[in-house]
Amino acid sequence: MVASVALTCAMLLGANAVLGVTTTTNSSRSSTTVSLLVSCPNRTNSSTIQRTVGRPISVCLSNGSAITSVKVIDKAINLSRRNISVITRLPPFVASIDLSYNFIQSIPSATSEAADVALLSLNLSHNALSSSISLLLASTVQTLDLSYNHIVTVSSDYAERLPRQLKTLDLTENSVESILVDAPSYALLSHPEFDLMIEPDQTAKPTSPLCIQPPPRVKDNFICLIAASQGLLLTAFVGKYMLGFVVVTVTAYALWQSMKQFQSSATANNGGVLAGIQERSTYISSNYLEPKTSPLR
Repeated sequence: MVASVALTCAMLLGANAVLGVTTTTNSSRSSTTVSLLVSCPNRTNSSTIQRTVGRPISVCLSNGSAITSVKVIDKAINLSRRNISVITRLPPFVASIDLSYNFIQSIPSATSEAADVALLSLNLSHNALSSSISLLLASTVQTLDLSYNHIVTVSSDYAERLPRQLKTLDLTENSVESILVDAPSYALLSHPEFDLMIEPDQTAKPTSPLCIQPPPRVKDNFICLIAASQGLLLTAFVGKYMLGFVVVTVTAYALWQSMKQFQSSATANNGGVLAGIQERSTYISSNYLEPKTSPLR
């Protein structure tokens, strides 16, 4: 009987052992740190560790006393509903990670190792993320789901760390009250092709002198664009169109110079032709007007 209970506990522990996270069981609320191994040992809780050339399709994890594996399917890994509380590392060879319905309060920084596969999608919905989360994700992330969390304020520091390749950001069901951004972050959030999902009319109109007035709106929500970055925004705007203006100006000037040179050349040629015609006419006229007298006999 004791052996059966121990085996059951070991199986539950193995089920909750996930990628580089701290897990918490609902019964005892005791936490166990689980780490991602760089290389998989020969013996794990999984019967086999499958590999492809140069890239494993299963990740190996250790909680200090046991090693387990979580399989990667089509470059995606599902770690949803695992009672995860803290992430310490993300895998470097998956394109999509589902960490929804957990108890995650912070997001790990991007790994310094070269990723075999670019991380494109990260689902952190239905967790315990707050406004003070540390957001340090790989720049390759294009879809980020932060819905159903406890984010009230999107700070400028938070916005600055958004991946610059991000195309979709889900902030629904967060009761967001304020969004503070710098010029680059505002350019990202307000881009026509950027999909920002947020309930309308959630944020209050900013009155702080730190925000430019009147405040801009994105998705029917007021945005506090930091006044110090207004100059940067103007610089970015000018820089965006300055190159085209310079090209048009240089092209127009070159065309004007060409036309001017052509007109000068044409005028010179016409002057030479007219002079030749006039000289020829004078010669013919002089020959024509010369009196023709017969010699005296």
